[in-house]
Amino acid sequence: MIVCDDEMPGMPGTEFLAKVARDYPEVVRIVLTGHPTLPAALRAINEGRIYQFFTKPCNEIDLAITLRRALEQKDLMTKSRDLLDVTKRQSVLIDEARVLRRLQDLPRRDRTEAIAKGEQAMDQRELLEEIDREVSKGRELLMCVRNSQDQ
Repeated sequence: MIVCDDEMPGMPGTEFLAKVARDYPEVVRIVLTGHPTLPAALRAINEGRIYQFFTKPCNEIDLAITLRRALEQKDLMTKSRDLLDVTKRQSVLIDEARVLRRLQDLPRRDRTEAIAKGEQAMDQRELLEEIDREVSKGRELLMCVRNSQDQ
């Protein structure tokens, strides 16, 4: 969390917070200023994407409450991001399990259908070729699933 004055030597606080927002978006940003202007407030909001804008002198209790709420929000955002990552990983694992199950069942199902129709069962070479084809299809499907979840 960064709390800074808008009027700092060398660089305005809104410019500094805009750089922080660009390079470290997870950092909570709060501006204090003794000379509030509409352009400064708009810059802080639009460029610095600040959490709160305070004018000095500010109420210490309001500042303390804002700091607490900002930290709570940051914690919730982190937990939300972590939960989303876990969900994505679980989704990939579930998709992989479905594909593997399908691949595992496919040759058996084909053999059963062939026997039921009175056809000649596959020999070992044909069965291995079929499994190789299905494994290749499964790998392609997994790559598509992973690529779509990365986006």
